[in-house]
Amino acid sequence: MNFADLLNPKLILCDLQSESHEMVYLEMLEALKGQCKDIAEPRDILKDILEHESLVEMPYNSGFAIPHTRSAGVNDLHLVLGIHKQGIKLQEHDLEKSKIIILFLVSKETSKIYLLILKALARYFSNPGVSDQLAECATAQEVTDVFQKDKVEVNHSITAEDIMSDSMDCMPGSGMLGSAIDVLAQTKRLHIPIVDGDGRLIGDFNIDSILKGSVPDYIKMMDNLSFLPEFEPFDKILKNEDKTPVDKFIDHEPKFCKRETALMEVVIRFIKDQVNCLYVVDESMRPEGIITKHELINNLLRS
Repeated sequence: MNFADLLNPKLILCDLQSESHEMVYLEMLEALKGQCKDIAEPRDILKDILEHESLVEMPYNSGFAIPHTRSAGVNDLHLVLGIHKQGIKLQEHDLEKSKIIILFLVSKETSKIYLLILKALARYFSNPGVSDQLAECATAQEVTDVFQKDKVEVNHSITAEDIMSDSMDCMPGSGMLGSAIDVLAQTKRLHIPIVDGDGRLIGDFNIDSILKGSVPDYIKMMDNLSFLPEFEPFDKILKNEDKTPVDKFIDHEPKFCKRETALMEVVIRFIKDQVNCLYVVDESMRPEGIITKHELINNLLRS
């Protein structure tokens, strides 16, 4: 299904005039109210949108913004596309002004299509120049023609690709432990994919790896540990972290899946196999993304 098929031409606004964050949203919500009388009052829905923006940090970049939320004020799926010719900065942490704003509202009961549309738009607008191309459109027909021409398709099912994060730092197996710990600290992630010289996944480095590698086997067998100095297990590691190969601390059987792996299979693996991290790999075992419980919450339950 092409994204253009979901758009109501009367809700494609090619010349937004408002000059503030909230007024832009209100201008679009008023247009929606004019077409759909059964939705709640625009200011009530605006409150839902702003609350969602504060709950889930989602900076709007690449000249594109998609303010969205599940709202009790609507009982269906609603899309309003607006073009702001000059561009407008919608949030303080946005890196650039947004020219294309797609207001996306769904009922509390709608989930699957909601996520699929979000991911389709995120993929499309990650391409350079897309926002500027659409911003030049003067009519609703021109806008839908662009989506049709560029084949912006919405998938029919949710897969690993839709919920994974592609933001991750790979490390070579020849790297040092100190560098790996630095990456964990700087990225605030709990897992690092370890790759070979050809970039293929060979292991997973995580906080559990450090904890398990820090404590000698004889200590693990003890029942009474009260006599041990608190930091003793970590002293040796920290003193030699820049000389210790990370290879000694990695899980050499990393869990992985493919982009096309179905959502339910991903969830079952987390539950049944007690997986904490799934790497999404290509046919050559090169990491393309990562799925942890963080991604399940942010990209599925609170997207």
